[in-house]
Amino acid sequence: MKEIKINIKQIGRKHPIITKNMQINQNLVNKINNNNLILEDLIEEIVKIEVEEFKSKQKESEDLENNILKYLSTNEITAQSETGKIAISKIQNQNEVKENEAIETAILAFKDGIYFVFIDDKKIENIDDEIVIEEDSEIMFLRLTMLAGGIF
Repeated sequence: MKEIKINIKQIGRKHPIITKNMQINQNLVNKINNNNLILEDLIEEIVKIEVEEFKSKQKESEDLENNILKYLSTNEITAQSETGKIAISKIQNQNEVKENEAIETAILAFKDGIYFVFIDDKKIENIDDEIVIEEDSEIMFLRLTMLAGGIF
């Protein structure tokens, strides 16, 4: 297994916000194969992938700004259609993303109950719980919506 399927859903929405396949590194593959994987490892790997993807989009945005003719290729349209948004746009956030801070934030958000993680419809309760991911496993991140003015 070199790829995992991720669904990101939000309460109150019928369909996933994002469904994507992610290429995972060999270290994580080895942990999966040896049944030696905890949720924290999975979150860390996903955040690393997302940070790299964001940095790549920032770079593309810079390059796009220097380009007179702005267009999307057929491959770009197909790839973007899978995420639910097709656009030629400049990324407004040009701040440097720090991978370690992003990982810490994602782990803290899980611990604080901002989102839940389900693997094959089983809720993972703790960040250090061992998890099993099979070839056809469905990994879902369920993002909770904060109520206006609510504190908990």
